[in-house]
Amino acid sequence: MSKIAENIKRLRLAKGFTQEELGTLMGKDKTAVSNWERSQNKMTTDDLEKLCVVLDCSPEELLGWKSPKEKLSIYADMHANELAPLDSKKEAEAQLAAMSPIELKRFLRLLHAAKDEG
Repeated sequence: MSKIAENIKRLRLAKGFTQEELGTLMGKDKTAVSNWERSQNKMTTDDLEKLCVVLDCSPEELLGWKSPKEKLSIYADMHANELAPLDSKKEAEAQLAAMSPIELKRFLRLLHAAKDEG
């Protein structure tokens, strides 16, 4: 079980929610929550944000982040299917342009933090 999966279950139980109740609050079914808690499905960034609100926790707490480099690695894992190898500066610019302002801001924050860490 991944750290994220463990934290979702721990935080859900701390709030006293069943998987079905959490699913309802998230606009999902209980299967989605069960899959997250068993590391069977990756969640979207929108689901991650909503889960933090519903469970009243920070993204750092939910993801179990310890360092900026770890944050960047987890971000890259979450978006692995979206991030393709880039053959040119033009492709990199196109991918960055396709990100929403919130996604871009998060990505840049993580990138700067990882760079500052060393």
